[in-house]
Amino acid sequence: EAEEKKGPALVVQKLFLESLAPNVTACLKDESEKPREISVGLCRMVLPFLDLEKSKNGGLVFKSFIKPIHHQIGTHPTLEPSEEVRLAMLELTIDMLEYAPRYAVDNLDDLMAISTNSCKDAFPKVKVKVGVLIERIASLVLLRLTDLPASSITQLAGQLAKALASNLKHQRFRVRAAALRGISAVVEAWGCVEQWF
Repeated sequence: EAEEKKGPALVVQKLFLESLAPNVTACLKDESEKPREISVGLCRMVLPFLDLEKSKNGGLVFKSFIKPIHHQIGTHPTLEPSEEVRLAMLELTIDMLEYAPRYAVDNLDDLMAISTNSCKDAFPKVKVKVGVLIERIASLVLLRLTDLPASSITQLAGQLAKALASNLKHQRFRVRAAALRGISAVVEAWGCVEQWF
């Protein structure tokens, strides 16, 4: 049964990586909303089959996903006008960290920009979802950045904590709860709280 499932997965992987990836990821920045929405959905759909952790081009594929997401939602002002597409892009980013965690450090600048900018988003569902993204970044990056100086890790942790802290007075309790969970994950991963605020 495992072999039967492997066949279609290999076909999806080969087709996407060899033929579709550049065009689909380009559509993440399309001028029309519908292609952006569909391309995010397609990327999320194929991601589990791509086996980026083992693929020789896994890092390039990860970067080809994260760069257009950064372009759309990681800059201020945010270029992506659709709330639902911004939310879907955050979900894709979280999925990428689940399926290809080893590329988090290599793409840290993009992940930080996406996270800190999304904390300022007006859409409450984005504010909730970015808490989940920051929890993932804290567990993957802050705990594993042993080759960076402690001051750099403290700075990264502080940026994430400060960005989340802006949501602690939000009128919706789910936003406040997500911010608290994110801050807790950052504190657990790197606890130099006195240097952050």
